[in-house]
Amino acid sequence: MPRGIRLRFSIAAMSVALAYCVGAIFMSLGAQMITEFTQSANTALTGVLLGCSAAAIGITALFLGWCIVGGIAYSFAFTGGLGLINQASAARHRGATLSLL
Repeated sequence: MPRGIRLRFSIAAMSVALAYCVGAIFMSLGAQMITEFTQSANTALTGVLLGCSAAAIGITALFLGWCIVGGIAYSFAFTGGLGLINQASAARHRGATLSLL
């Protein structure tokens, strides 16, 4: 392995290992929990419900990611606008200009 990527490789390996562990736990325990909740031995039903659960988890992670990105963008846009108007207005008119904004 090239020396320049050892740290990134280690981080990537830990990330993949963590994802594998979470996936293995989710798939094994999830199937057992669904079987117990539905009280059905139908493996197709269990598989469909497990797939729907995984899809819902994925959609939720995407939504939370977009909330984080949107929150960061909101804060940059808001503070950037305030900073721009503070720089552009004269000190004696700054309060009125910010109120107008």
